[in-house]
Amino acid sequence: MEWLVLVIVLLIAIPIAYQKWAEKQEEKNCKPSAPPRSESIKEIVQANAPKPIEYPDNISQLKKQQAWDAYTEIIKVFDKLIQAGGLESIEIEVRKYLGKTDAKRDAMPQHLLLGYVTDTLYKKRDEIPLAVDMCLMLCDLDIKNTENLLNTEKSPFYMYTPSRKAIILEKRGDIDGAIAVCDQAIKWNLLDESNKSFAFRRDRLQKRLEKLAK
Repeated sequence: MEWLVLVIVLLIAIPIAYQKWAEKQEEKNCKPSAPPRSESIKEIVQANAPKPIEYPDNISQLKKQQAWDAYTEIIKVFDKLIQAGGLESIEIEVRKYLGKTDAKRDAMPQHLLLGYVTDTLYKKRDEIPLAVDMCLMLCDLDIKNTENLLNTEKSPFYMYTPSRKAIILEKRGDIDGAIAVCDQAIKWNLLDESNKSFAFRRDRLQKRLEKLAK
């Protein structure tokens, strides 16, 4: 009697087990085989790199909302460039954007872009070699256009890049250079990143300079 029960169990179990095995084999055969990994690391990086920004030829003539929409899309591309850490690509795209926009008419979008890229890049200074040098260059580009910016904005006006440049110079030991940045900012009646007059930062730097001279 026991052997009869065993035979019945086997007759039921064997087809089920075979069916599951056949299903797994079929599923395995349906999976596409991975292509041979022949591409180099350089090719992989190039394939995943952000595409260059295509700026409208008439970007300076775009209506205000269209210009801001274009700016928003451009920021997304810069985020990818910064994430990739390609400083050369970042500089190329910054200069391309500045060349496609008008320094007077588009002073605010230019300022916001330079400030955004500077701030985002500075936060990654420990990950991206020479990021701080790029930040200084971006600060100079932004500061250079300050008078055009102030023609469209009320004074006093908060501006990020002079603060960041002063901080970088101070950390590098160039106290005189940091004070010079503050003097120019005070002349323009700008506010630093703490929303205070640059006079406060200048006074602190002057005291530090005097202390070092003793």
